[in-house]
Amino acid sequence: KAKASHIAAFEADHPSIGITMDNGSLVQIDCLGEVPKTFRVDIWGDKGSSGHDIFDNFTMFRRMLWHFGWSIKNRKPAFDPEKTIDSMRILIAGKIARNEKRKVMLNEIQL
Repeated sequence: KAKASHIAAFEADHPSIGITMDNGSLVQIDCLGEVPKTFRVDIWGDKGSSGHDIFDNFTMFRRMLWHFGWSIKNRKPAFDPEKTIDSMRILIAGKIARNEKRKVMLNEIQL
């Protein structure tokens, strides 16, 4: 599985970051603000592309709360804690990349 390698901010009129994976693939996240579509995922590959609109954010939020409750009840994490920490590193690196206008290596972020 590919893991995030570094984060860079793109120049745009809105928050836009690129997450470069250790296999060279790129994940781009754009936060467009007030737009009709609430959440869209576009996947581009060598063999084609596809776009997916997600309109039901409430169900995703409810499912996340269910997993949180399950974690407390069963006294164990519902998700791999290391993946959660990796997600936190990516968010922190994205903010640093945007504020400092530089590429941020993920291993710079110590939690």
